[in-house]
Amino acid sequence: TLKKKLSKNSFVIKNQNTNVIEILRSTIGSIRNLIIDKNLSIYFKDFQKSFENVRVKNGQNSFLSSFPRFFVEGILIITLILLFLRNRESAEISANIANISALVFGIQKIMPLINQIYVGLSTMSGNLGSIYDIHKAYLKSNNKKIKGINYQESKIKFNGNINIKNLSFKYKNQNDFVLVNVNMSFRKSEKVAIIGKSGSGKSTLLDLIMGLLKPSKGEIFFDNKKLDNNLINSYYENIAHVPQEIFIINKNTAQNIAFNLKDTIAEKAELLDLSKKLDLNDFLSKENLGNQGSFLSGGQKQRIGIARALFKKPNILFLDEPTNAQDPITEEKINNLIYRNNNTTVFTITHSIKGKEKYFDSIYEIKNREVIKIK
Repeated sequence: TLKKKLSKNSFVIKNQNTNVIEILRSTIGSIRNLIIDKNLSIYFKDFQKSFENVRVKNGQNSFLSSFPRFFVEGILIITLILLFLRNRESAEISANIANISALVFGIQKIMPLINQIYVGLSTMSGNLGSIYDIHKAYLKSNNKKIKGINYQESKIKFNGNINIKNLSFKYKNQNDFVLVNVNMSFRKSEKVAIIGKSGSGKSTLLDLIMGLLKPSKGEIFFDNKKLDNNLINSYYENIAHVPQEIFIINKNTAQNIAFNLKDTIAEKAELLDLSKKLDLNDFLSKENLGNQGSFLSGGQKQRIGIARALFKKPNILFLDEPTNAQDPITEEKINNLIYRNNNTTVFTITHSIKGKEKYFDSIYEIKNREVIKIK
């Protein structure tokens, strides 16, 4: 029956809307990593599937809700027309007038329906701009080429330094600079700590080095090449980021570590080895981790984030308070895994460097908008 169909659709819409909200929340919360790792397409496919279900079920409900009215009014109008045609040769003028009046009344009733169709078509035409924007976002999320960006197809290996020259930065519509005249140079495999008070600009500096923000003044060079739109895609291939808030999708642990796991023997072995080193093997087979990792502790989420970054085998690793949720023994184990790797350049943001100086080749402090080298 119509009632059962509408009720069934309402549950599908409710569940799929929940999925859409969860996908959007996860995407927004993890935008840095999704841009850097170029995994937007994974979220887009899940979003597209859920949103398509919502759209189809809403369409079915709209049709089913209106169908009886359309059907009844259509039958009435056809009946009136047939009656008029039958009596049009009749000598009884009054009867003809009555029939014509009935026909006019029927047309008057159908006019609002025609108007609704017109409004619907007008609404579609008026939203073509939004459709084009969605299409543009679709192309971008699937890593298609966008006009204005000259993509380099091959991955550039990181063989040299990162250089920051005369960099200053302020946010749009702000008068004050966050960072002023920053000059820094980092060699390959260098372990770098950036310290400073909350709000001093540590995260901003990290976002600039990652290429997520553009300097207001000055330049950043990656292997003596200016970091710009021509280089950014290849640059992202070389880096990984572990934020303070680790985003977790409601899938199993392996899928949270390796979004594009190919299920090869080598990748599985690598995943198992990494999980063992980070004490994740005990729940590696867990089928789902809950919305936003609700079934996990803060330390477990953090270790998944670290495993996700290391699985990418980055040449440059960016960390934001990476072990603040770990016990001392686990923290020591993780620090040795990260900082004893001679193939990776590491940038770490931390509020306190006490007891960790041994891991870093250089330490910088951000103070009064300036970056000062203290080691």
